[in-house]
Amino acid sequence: MFALNTIARKLPLALVASAMLVSLGVGAGSYLIGSQMVGDLTTRNLSALAHERAKQVQGADLVLTTLDRKLVSPTYGFFCFSSEVVKGGHR
Repeated sequence: MFALNTIARKLPLALVASAMLVSLGVGAGSYLIGSQMVGDLTTRNLSALAHERAKQVQGADLVLTTLDRKLVSPTYGFFCFSSEVVKGGHR
């Protein structure tokens, strides 16, 4: 193969090898820093969104009508052996 006797052949190979190692290190460092920043921003955005939604839920009117026909009829029918709750009362 090629004889690596002279500095004229060793120097370009050393420069190319060192440039490849430096570019590999810079690329890996950039990837790690970028992925950490994306993770931090995602966490911050999701926590802000959760905080905003929690404020909306706390301020909302959560009182439900006790005898809401759509909510009560399936369970009432199950426990009363197929009795049906209708708008005016029982059938």
